[in-house]
Amino acid sequence: MDSFDLRRLTDHDFELVCADLLSDVLGVPLEVFPAGRDGGVDLRHDSLVVQCKHWAGSGRAALVKQLVRDELPKVRKLGVERYVVATSASLTVADKATLVAAFRPFLASGDIFGAEQLVELLRSRPEVVRRHFRLWLSSTAVLQTLLSADIVRRSAWLADDLAEVAKTFVPHAGFESARETVEATRVCVITGIPGIGKTTIAKMLALWLADDGYEIVEVSEDAGEIARLWDASARQVFVYDDFLGSTTLESFRKNEDHRLLAAMRRIAATPGKALIMTTRGYILEQARQRHRVLGEADLDPLTSVVELSDLTPEIRAQILYNHVHASAMPVEEKRRFADPEVWRPIVRHRNFNPRLIERTLALAEPGEMIANLDNPRRIWETIFENELTDAAVHLMEIVFTLPWSVEHVQAAWTSYRQELSLPSDSRTFRQALRILDGTMVVVGIAVQSHNPSITDYLRYHLSSGRADLRALITSFTDEDQIVTLTDSAVWEGGDRLLEALRKLADVVVPAVIGSGFSWEEDERIIWLIETAKALQSDEVMAHAAELVVQHPPTFDPVDGDLPTLMALAALMTTTPGFPQRVASAFAEKLSHDLLTDFLASDTREWWLLYKRLSRLHEALTHEGREEALEFLLTAGEEELTALAAADEIPLVWKPEVEHLLAFMAEHDRYGPADAFDVVSTRIQSLETPKQQISDTPAMRRQIRQFHRDQHPGEERIPGLMRTLADLD
Repeated sequence: MDSFDLRRLTDHDFELVCADLLSDVLGVPLEVFPAGRDGGVDLRHDSLVVQCKHWAGSGRAALVKQLVRDELPKVRKLGVERYVVATSASLTVADKATLVAAFRPFLASGDIFGAEQLVELLRSRPEVVRRHFRLWLSSTAVLQTLLSADIVRRSAWLADDLAEVAKTFVPHAGFESARETVEATRVCVITGIPGIGKTTIAKMLALWLADDGYEIVEVSEDAGEIARLWDASARQVFVYDDFLGSTTLESFRKNEDHRLLAAMRRIAATPGKALIMTTRGYILEQARQRHRVLGEADLDPLTSVVELSDLTPEIRAQILYNHVHASAMPVEEKRRFADPEVWRPIVRHRNFNPRLIERTLALAEPGEMIANLDNPRRIWETIFENELTDAAVHLMEIVFTLPWSVEHVQAAWTSYRQELSLPSDSRTFRQALRILDGTMVVVGIAVQSHNPSITDYLRYHLSSGRADLRALITSFTDEDQIVTLTDSAVWEGGDRLLEALRKLADVVVPAVIGSGFSWEEDERIIWLIETAKALQSDEVMAHAAELVVQHPPTFDPVDGDLPTLMALAALMTTTPGFPQRVASAFAEKLSHDLLTDFLASDTREWWLLYKRLSRLHEALTHEGREEALEFLLTAGEEELTALAAADEIPLVWKPEVEHLLAFMAEHDRYGPADAFDVVSTRIQSLETPKQQISDTPAMRRQIRQFHRDQHPGEERIPGLMRTLADLD
């Protein structure tokens, strides 16, 4: 490698490179301080401080002036013994002399590393370069290789996008997996969901091989190009992006599977050759189903799947950071991304997608980015409408309503296809499942959508007339299907689906009424009432009321779910359209049962009774509350009498006893004789127990805030994003 273009690095990249490089040069391990708010320190070892200045566009004079004006006071305040400057700017001898004079005695001439010095040091340390992928990408050797005439002619897509990709690419586990596959087999098929970064990884792998002397050859038409462009005297990496196309394989020519497999076998057996291909996973599976030769080939050792889990929180933050840093948006807009309120919702968004990040940043408005992430149609609509077979689409519609075992899903799919008068045999089902497995769905204990954004899109898909919703509902084989469908309609953003269900009341209502038999009766009635409200269905509401009358849920002191019963009573009372005579009768019966159980308590300990009544209070009628209160006050008098006669009151009882005294005084009940006064005097003499620091309200608030703010893998993100605030 003859040189490096350090300007291609971000501030964060430059700091990490300097830490690695200067640790070796200076012979000491340098600690990297959190990015931003460094107080004059980027790297440090004991009393040695390194200041990293990634400087571009403002000139050497401005850099020297800024160092003297802003950094010198910090250095004096820190009291360091040795100060080192590393900058991506080119410094003259005069520039260095000015800095040495200003920073004396902290800075020596040999401790100033300008761009030329850093590049020279990097040339002699290829192991450092290899550890920093984006630094390696900035090497002129790699860039010149890619800009050769043949490469540009055959790989325009690489040449055009190389600079931008190099600015924003972040290596992750998916990339490393693909690189290992290429090293081991010379052939790699990169698969994954749309927008995850398959093409970007292919480009980066090609660059990686180019640095090792490979010529990059684009394959754009068919596998036959590989034979036509084969050069036995050259090291070549063939890049076949989207090799199966983005549609349903209509363009996959006759005998293309034979040619492709022949090329793969030839490359795998030839040193100095490599083949990198990309495709969406479901299209690969479709191709294997349609083309026998491809289907019989063992492609698993050659396949590298890019997973969503590869995009950890820190990787996501680096992707966002790099795109913001490299974008053409105004500096003022870039600085906004230093604010956690801006970057955190993006990094944590369940639909985070590198492609959407790149496209949305062109709008230069963070709010638009969230809107794009919130809208799953951008990625999935084309696939559903143009690329999947109808059997696969119908399977996705079933999975939306029934994320359950393969057997259950197949039964529901079969019923649906029969309702549509379409082939519903097992072979067609297995083909559809193979197409979707790994990219659109995950097949494990249950068949589930691969990505939350797919589920979001399916809700839109079902509500927009793109599915036969009537046939789907009519075909349901499991009561959970209508539950899932109606529940998803009342989620945020489900308005269109809810309206579609209301228009199909003739099939929706019978399905709702016929569901929920496996639940506890109180839970089923709650669901029916809430669903009736959502569907605006008098028939479902009447059915719920009829169930309350015919099979009223009762309180069981041993197994009863009191919170659910209380929620049911409150829901019936407050729901418009629910017969209030039924609600009142249920509330009175529940109050009677609860009061009877309370009065029959096997404990007379006041504190336990008090806590229990606090839970029951809202479910009791006015008369029931009065009777329960009298019972509790009587227990309180008994407790005061016992405490007054006791030899001592343990210190740990003090909070509960103080509560008892306050409660009894509030109701003007002081117990027999002077029991209240005796207990009050004795309790006041007790020292208040010290509260554990970890259990103070303030500490609990801090802990809750910490867990809200810190997701796993986010510890270093705030420092990274803060550097955007310093852009100029």
